[in-house]
Amino acid sequence: MMPVETGAGTYVVNLGAVGVVGTLFGMPIEALILGAMAGAVAQGLNPSSTRTKGISTVLVSMLLAGAFSPVAVEWLVKSIEFSDNLNEPSLIRPFVPVLIGAAWPWAVPLLADGVKHIWDNWIMVFINKFGGDK
Repeated sequence: MMPVETGAGTYVVNLGAVGVVGTLFGMPIEALILGAMAGAVAQGLNPSSTRTKGISTVLVSMLLAGAFSPVAVEWLVKSIEFSDNLNEPSLIRPFVPVLIGAAWPWAVPLLADGVKHIWDNWIMVFINKFGGDK
């Protein structure tokens, strides 16, 4: 008698001798792990003010790496074409999640400062338009 296998959760995690293979909500698990590790290292270089901000930054790094790395790998393979080898995706697959995961903690302060600067300028334009500087 054979066990009944459902298609919903049969291939979530497969721990092998080499690494972790599978998907979690459609995102590759290896990309999630690499993105989280790279985000944690980048976060450690620029410590945040609270633990909650630090943990949330690492989690967002993980999710961004898992969500965008398959698309970025395919785009890089098609646009760069650095060799005619069929293993091109396997060569750059580990580097893309690390790059995405490490870039997020670096980009958050820059984005926050830019948005704050744009917001301050917009408020000043709004105040000047209604004669608030008189």
